[in-house]
Amino acid sequence: MRRAPEEPADDVPATVIRQRLSRDARVRRHADYRVIQARGRRVHSSHYVWIVMPRSQPLLGEARLGITITKKTAPNAVARNRVKRVLREVFRKERALFPAGCDVVVVGKAGAEKLGYAEALGELRDVAAKLASAGSGAARRGTEGERRNA
Repeated sequence: MRRAPEEPADDVPATVIRQRLSRDARVRRHADYRVIQARGRRVHSSHYVWIVMPRSQPLLGEARLGITITKKTAPNAVARNRVKRVLREVFRKERALFPAGCDVVVVGKAGAEKLGYAEALGELRDVAAKLASAGSGAARRGTEGERRNA
């Protein structure tokens, strides 16, 4: 039998509450990833590329997060999953640093698997102003090829 997410399990102390990102807080569809990566604004930091795109329905309020970690960045699944866990935790705890009404896709670069929570948060704080300005600006109008053919 499934429990509601806010109900702690019988063997878990009452102080431990399950905290997870809701479905509305994540970029889930492959088509959404492709659109964000093609039309979003890129902000580079040492270990991540932050791609920001205002949502077509900005009234939805909060930002959505998508994470892409390739095998080139972290060769084994354990390392890739660790990078994703750290980034999700940063997003969950520091949501105010992400531009509201935008989709943000984070692409890992080499060395991202070595970062912990504090280092990832530091990189986010370093680029937060750039993310906000990229999120408030209009999205790019298509890819390079689309612009040439227009």
